[in-house]
Amino acid sequence: MGTTYKKVPSLDNPVNDAKDMAAVLKSLGFEVILKVNASKKTMKNAVREFGQRLQSGDVALFGHSGCVSG
Repeated sequence: MGTTYKKVPSLDNPVNDAKDMAAVLKSLGFEVILKVNASKKTMKNAVREFGQRLQSGDVALFGHSGCVSG
């Protein structure tokens, strides 16, 4: 799978963007579930895990960039 945005050339490297965002969030004390170039099945599992980790009163952020392959 590619590591560049196909339709938005000004956004050069989504993998590095995701890793940078994950590092910032971790430095702020967030738990991070990072998936890059993930399949549809992997994304479904990650979303499920995200939901299962949430507890009452949590602050949560969900981000996604690009498309999900089959």
